[in-house]
Amino acid sequence: MNKIKLFEIPIYSMKEETYEKRCMNYVEKTAKQTRADNYKSYYSYLKESRLIHRPWLYNQIIGYIVISYYQGSIWFDEYATLDRKIQAIGDKKHIITDMMLNGHHFYISKDMTNDIIKENINFWITAIKKDILFKVWYLDTKTFENQLKYIDIRKMIDSEQN
Repeated sequence: MNKIKLFEIPIYSMKEETYEKRCMNYVEKTAKQTRADNYKSYYSYLKESRLIHRPWLYNQIIGYIVISYYQGSIWFDEYATLDRKIQAIGDKKHIITDMMLNGHHFYISKDMTNDIIKENINFWITAIKKDILFKVWYLDTKTFENQLKYIDIRKMIDSEQN
């Protein structure tokens, strides 16, 4: 039996507020490097340029947490960049690799209800956020949490075993 991917949760290099703040710091720092009489127009140009208006959403993803079902267990795998310095404004590509989260899984017994399975998944996600990810990274669980409410994981697992 192959591993069945259930969810992918994106890991962002920083929170959206941090991204916006860093962009504005870049604008101010760069504008200060020009002549005083040119500062105002250059500041306006940088602030309105397409460079600064890159949206945070999807452009700052540097990894994923993948939740899968395999051999009677729910598995959590982290795929992320090895780069530690990630700029808000930059053109460097960050390569994503398997971070080998050995032992991050839990067994699903026959008597576990859907709610208990979901509670365990949430427990592991919280632990990964707290203990595994770098403190500046942001695990965007909003979509995952919205979907988890409506999915019957127990039924998915049972249908796969038959």
